[in-house]
Amino acid sequence: MLAVWTGQRQGDLLDLTWSAYDGAQLRVKQSKGGRRILVPEAGPLKLVLDNAAKNKKTLTILSTTQNTQWTSDGFRTSWGKAIKKQGYPELLFMISDARL
Repeated sequence: MLAVWTGQRQGDLLDLTWSAYDGAQLRVKQSKGGRRILVPEAGPLKLVLDNAAKNKKTLTILSTTQNTQWTSDGFRTSWGKAIKKQGYPELLFMISDARL
């Protein structure tokens, strides 16, 4: 949901900390090019982030079930297993150069 609503790359999303979210927008520093952007939060993502913020147990927004920060390899492995289990083996986590 975070990727769909922000259009940001996987690595940038895995690095997002709770301090980047103020309840109205996300502040993202993109790793490719170092550009800083503001992503206004609306719709379902705002509800999910607001709910998750109430029970946050980690520094990063996205975390494992053990409340640790994802590694890129760990996330890719879990993503692959999840989409295969759901019957979408061709679905890739590819958000690239999206313009909002």
